[in-house]
Amino acid sequence: MKKRIMGLIIVCICISLVLAITGCTTSEPNASQASSMQAVTASGSGASLSFPSDWKATSSNSNSAASIQMENASASQFVMEIEESTADFSSGYTLADYTAQVQKNMVGNVTDGTMESISSCTIGASIPAQQFEFSGTVQNINLRYLVTCTQDNNYFYQIIAWSTVSNYDAAKPVFQSILDTFKFAS
Repeated sequence: MKKRIMGLIIVCICISLVLAITGCTTSEPNASQASSMQAVTASGSGASLSFPSDWKATSSNSNSAASIQMENASASQFVMEIEESTADFSSGYTLADYTAQVQKNMVGNVTDGTMESISSCTIGASIPAQQFEFSGTVQNINLRYLVTCTQDNNYFYQIIAWSTVSNYDAAKPVFQSILDTFKFAS
């Protein structure tokens, strides 16, 4: 799992550097974007998320552990979904255990990481989940993350959304609307 998290951090660094160099603006979804969502399905579990039509698959600096990677780079908004088989964890390993481990791994891989407490929430069609936010600096770029973890019988899922600190307040409602579309495979 540490290799997967390190890969995520490397992706964040690369994307953030591109954003810092090109300069980004903040944009919020408009009514036409809300009505034209695109569903993206993970090849492993079959879980899916829907994204506004102006989002695209991340084409470079991909994280090999991620099943879904999407971006709206012009708005400094990024989302990836990582899934791990529950068979790879000891019996009795819970969503709370998994979320705490994800949190520990993520905050340890940024400079000046600040973590908020884990809270329970629901995503998609009333799917129980746990969520936390944290901020940190990666190669002198300040990032803010919204991390949501859930599970079904076969997989633990991490849905990691991030933006630069200055764009995060505008990005968070977009991230929440994407999380509201999460579905397990039928």
